[in-house]
Amino acid sequence: MKEVLVNNFLALAAIPRPTFHEEAVGRYLCERAAARGLSARRDAVGNVIVDRPAAPGLEELPRVILQSHMDMVAVAREGSGWNGEKDAVTVLREGDTLRAADSSLGADDGAGIAVILALLEDESLRCGPLRAIFTVDEEQTMSGARGLDPAELDGKYLLNLDWEEGGVLCCSSAGSDLIRCTLPCKRSPAAGRVYTLAVGGLLGGHSGMDIHKGRANAIRVLGAMLFELLEGGEPLRIASMEGGVASNAIPARAEAVVCVAEEAGGEFPEKLRDAFARQKAAYAGVDGGMTLTVTESAGPCEAIGQEESLSLCRYLKTAPIGVFGVTPVDESVVESSANLSEVHFTPNAILIDVLQRSCVKSFLSKMRTEYAYRALRAGGRTENRETHALWAGQGDGGLYDSFRRLYREQTGRELKVTAVHAGLECGVWAQKNPALEMASLGMEVRNIHTPEETLDLESLLLLYNMVRVFLKEMAGA
Repeated sequence: MKEVLVNNFLALAAIPRPTFHEEAVGRYLCERAAARGLSARRDAVGNVIVDRPAAPGLEELPRVILQSHMDMVAVAREGSGWNGEKDAVTVLREGDTLRAADSSLGADDGAGIAVILALLEDESLRCGPLRAIFTVDEEQTMSGARGLDPAELDGKYLLNLDWEEGGVLCCSSAGSDLIRCTLPCKRSPAAGRVYTLAVGGLLGGHSGMDIHKGRANAIRVLGAMLFELLEGGEPLRIASMEGGVASNAIPARAEAVVCVAEEAGGEFPEKLRDAFARQKAAYAGVDGGMTLTVTESAGPCEAIGQEESLSLCRYLKTAPIGVFGVTPVDESVVESSANLSEVHFTPNAILIDVLQRSCVKSFLSKMRTEYAYRALRAGGRTENRETHALWAGQGDGGLYDSFRRLYREQTGRELKVTAVHAGLECGVWAQKNPALEMASLGMEVRNIHTPEETLDLESLLLLYNMVRVFLKEMAGA
C-alpha cells in the first residue's frame, strides 16, 4: 500500500497547482473518479466532491467526509528557475522520505489527497457512505471552503487530512486576519547611484507552525537595514521593494532598488554590509544562512522621497510580528502571533500584508487597532482583507477516543491531542455545520512551504491504516 500512496502523490506532483491555479488538478481528480465509477462533480467555486456509495447493507450508516485541499504553496529554490504555475514538482525519494529537487514539495496537502484517493479506490474496503471534498484556495483566502454549499457537509464525521505532525491529532485551530497597509507611492526622478539589494538564504516556513522558531523574516531584515541607514542620514530613496510569496509563509527573500546620492554612493555598499552583519548576527543561532547581494546598475530612476522611504522602513522594522503569547494550558502552543508576509510596490501604492493569528478573538481586534495606528503614522491606511474563523474543538469524545485507541494499537504509543496555531478549514466547516464531529489528522511533513519540505512515508502509511480501520469499525467489521 505504501507504493500506492507514493504513486498517488507523484501523480499530483506532476500537475502544477499553486493557489488560484487548481483547474488542472481538479479536472484530473474528476476524471480519475469517473474512470473508477465514482460520482464526481465540481461546484461553483471549483471544489471537487467525490462520493463513494456504501457497501450493500451499510446504506444506513452515517456518512464520513474525508477532506483535503488541492492547492500548494509553490516556493522555488533560489536560482533554480522553477516556476510553480508551469513546472511539475520533481520529487526525489530517499528511502522512506520524499523531497523536491527545486521547490517546495506540496505534501501540504498532496499527501492528504493521496490517502483519500487510496481509500476511495480500495475495493476491499467495506464501509458506509464516503464523501471526499477537495477544496481550492486553502493556502490563501479559503474561498473554496467558504464557497462550499453547506448541504455537501451532510455527514456525522469529518476527517480533515491537512495536518503535518505525526503522532498528533488536532482538535482546534486559530482564527486569523489578513491586514493590508496601503501607503501612498509618489515617485519622482532620483539622481545618483542605483543599487539592487537582495536578502535571501533564509529558512522561511509556515507562519503558524514555524512562527515560534524565531526565524528571520526577509522583509523585516531588509527594512531594518535600510531604516538604520536612513535614520543615520544616508541620502537614499527607495524605488521599489518586493518580498514574500504568500500570506502564510515567512518570507525567505526580499529585494529593493534604491537610489543613493552621488556624493554618498561610493560608501553605501560598505555601510549596507555593516548593517547586514548586525542583522545576520542577531539570527546566527536560528537562521545562519542569511545572504546579501548588492549590485549597481545604471541610473537615474524614479523613487519615493527620503522621508517616505524612512516611514516605510520604520513600519517594516517596528510593526509587531512574531509570537505574542502562548496558551495558558499548554506552553508549547502559540496563542497569538503575526507574520509580516508580503510587500509590493504598485504604480500608485505600497502594499504591506500582515497575517495575524490568535485563539482569542479580542486579541485580534486589539492588534487590528495597533496596525491601523502604525499605518496612519506612516501616512497610510489599513483594511482587513480576510478573516478566518477559529475552530474550538474540545479534544474529548468518541471520535478523539477512537483515534487515541487506534494509534495506540498501531504503534504502542499514545496519540497527542492538541490545538494548532494555524488556520484550518475546520473553522469554516464548524460554522456551516455545527453538528459535525471533526478531527484533523496527518503525517509527518517537515519544513512545509519551503524548498526543504520533506514527507515521511511511514507516517503516511500509518495515517492510511488508521483511517481505514476507523471506517471498517464503523461498518462493524
